[in-house]
Amino acid sequence: MNLTVSDRDRLQYDEQGFVVFANVLSDDELSRLRRDFDASIAAFRQSQQDAGDQQREYARVFTQQINMWQASEDMRTWVLHPMLGAAAQTLCGARRVRLFHDHGLEKPAHDGQPTPWHQDKMYWPMAESRALTCWIALDDVDERNGCLRFAPGSHHGDADQPIDFLKDDARLRSADSPLGGPAPFDNRLSAGSISFHHCLTYHYAHANRTDRPRRALAIIYMPDGTTYTGGKHYCTDGRGLNVGAPIAGDEFPLAGA
Repeated sequence: MNLTVSDRDRLQYDEQGFVVFANVLSDDELSRLRRDFDASIAAFRQSQQDAGDQQREYARVFTQQINMWQASEDMRTWVLHPMLGAAAQTLCGARRVRLFHDHGLEKPAHDGQPTPWHQDKMYWPMAESRALTCWIALDDVDERNGCLRFAPGSHHGDADQPIDFLKDDARLRSADSPLGGPAPFDNRLSAGSISFHHCLTYHYAHANRTDRPRRALAIIYMPDGTTYTGGKHYCTDGRGLNVGAPIAGDEFPLAGA
């Protein structure tokens, strides 16, 4: 893995709310990550055969497996890779970062729907706004198969309200930026490349109109000491966390250097 964050990278992240690193994984690493990812997703799908109607509808937007690091020892190695965590530390300016969660994302072939514009922070029960997402492309991605589209500089605004991905909202369904301002940036990545984006950066994902699924691994980091709001979330519910106290413990391991 080859990933070094320069001063220029940090400046772009601060100004634009995202930054891209090309060809971080070697061909061998990419092959191994694809193998481990596919095995974990296959096991997850098997466990979801009796899912309800709403979960099946969400599956049209994407298949999402949360916390692959806990389900697979092989995936744990990738998710907790110290080089990824170190890059997250540098970009968000934290002395240490913790893993909030990871998720394997797969947009199905042909019938994958666009993912509407949203900010990740809206769904995370964190008082602070410095968390960020590392997005690893397992396949080449562009507008044809579901690359991310960022609204540059949108992280300088406030957190919006949570968005229901299944409801119609023309402002959010459109591929145009919901905020106006600079033209959206299409995050075209070659397989094995990585981007990071701020938790308040508005982003969208194009539909997958190709005959192959689009696979990505997203890893969410938060500065150590990030505090819990008490909001609902799969990864925090029932964990014994106290409102106003740091989100910490074995479920949220330290990552990076």
